[in-house]
Amino acid sequence: MQQCLPTPDLKTNIVYYKRQLWTMNKTIRDLGDDTSYCFMWHEALVGRGSDQMASVLYKHIQANIPSNVQNLTTFSDACAYHNIAVAIMFMVTIQQHPLKVVSQKFLVPGHSHLECDSDHVRIERAKKKMDVEIRIPHDWYLFVKTVRDKKLFTVYEMKISLGISQIPPTYSTPVPINTAKKTNLLSLLPPIDASYHGYYQSLTTSERQTCIGPDHYSEDDDDDDED
Repeated sequence: MQQCLPTPDLKTNIVYYKRQLWTMNKTIRDLGDDTSYCFMWHEALVGRGSDQMASVLYKHIQANIPSNVQNLTTFSDACAYHNIAVAIMFMVTIQQHPLKVVSQKFLVPGHSHLECDSDHVRIERAKKKMDVEIRIPHDWYLFVKTVRDKKLFTVYEMKISLGISQIPPTYSTPVPINTAKKTNLLSLLPPIDASYHGYYQSLTTSERQTCIGPDHYSEDDDDDDED
């Protein structure tokens, strides 16, 4: 999982004192053909817990693993809660996909660098070099599509409607953001084109919602990387 991407991304010091909306990017590198897939969403849609990681992998298998593939090997860290959800997802998926064997390999703690970590570095370096305006999460999705290693990244915009057959979805509607965070976001609107103001003004809020930071995980947020 890439470090959360700040939205809006403004070139002003005031953002260091404000709570921003975080855009998530879960990257999967297919070691067979060196294709990188970026699954992106934002915190006002859903969280970034183990359920979301399982949904991303489910989407990837359904969309990108050919039906003639019978053996799949994944590599991940040893995060227990994350891998329990992923294991359940694999059990369901193997009933719906021609896959016969799924091998989940765990990296040794302290030696968990994955190819997708290099992809995240490329995204961050490209952003520093390019004068691109990031006003809403969708701008991040479009930008990441322009970043390349040997190939352009394939980007999927995750939707809340994505579910796994036989597993009830965690969310049925977008989650609210913290009220104080929305106040901060609205204070950042003056430098942004007025056509984007409505996006932030329409965000739902809750006083009880945790105001997350770029590396914070809520109660159901137990994940890290997987390739």
